[in-house]
Amino acid sequence: MPGARVAGLCITNPDVEQLIIDELCRKFDAGSDVCELGQSDALLYCECENCLNYAGLRDDPGPHHGEQRWVFHRHIAERMMKERPGKIVHII
Repeated sequence: MPGARVAGLCITNPDVEQLIIDELCRKFDAGSDVCELGQSDALLYCECENCLNYAGLRDDPGPHHGEQRWVFHRHIAERMMKERPGKIVHII
């Protein structure tokens, strides 16, 4: 539909973050020592105001989605260090 906005994963939604944390915890609790964390190519990026401002990158020239994902994934990995010490989150 012309002019329609299509939103992808909203990385600023706390429910999305918690779903990712919960899934990593399930994997670790099932016996995994290492879990990969990444998002597929051709991902649609959320265009909500919070996501556009995420990580203070709104005024950066050019695409900044990769940097946003890195900051988000690092935040998840840091949370998992507290949730499941000794386990490894491999950011891909």
